[in-house]
Amino acid sequence: MGINKQLADDILRAHLLKLLRGGNAHMSLDYAVADYPPESINEFPPNVPYSCWHLLEHIRISQRDILNFIKDPNYVWLNFPDDYWPDPSETADETRWRQTIQDIRDDTKELEEIVEDPETDLYS
Repeated sequence: MGINKQLADDILRAHLLKLLRGGNAHMSLDYAVADYPPESINEFPPNVPYSCWHLLEHIRISQRDILNFIKDPNYVWLNFPDDYWPDPSETADETRWRQTIQDIRDDTKELEEIVEDPETDLYS
């Protein structure tokens, strides 16, 4: 006896929303950046080729790419890995840091709305 299609769909939607919202095996974005010192956003931790801002910008770019893939019938693939990372020499000021975080939040909200919409075919 198998799971019915509606139940499977509901389970998948709930799981995807948990992944988007954090709190499982990783902390939420807001928790991770809450007290991050602005003077450190462009510092490179030992043995890491990117700053914290680079990592956030990578998340922003990658998440936006997923949205573009979902929404745009004329989607054009980004070049991996170069298009998914800012240039290593690029830096951010506190305004750009905050904008990157806000863009991630906005795109996450949009992904949540897509997942929550019962008209969205998650399997297509």
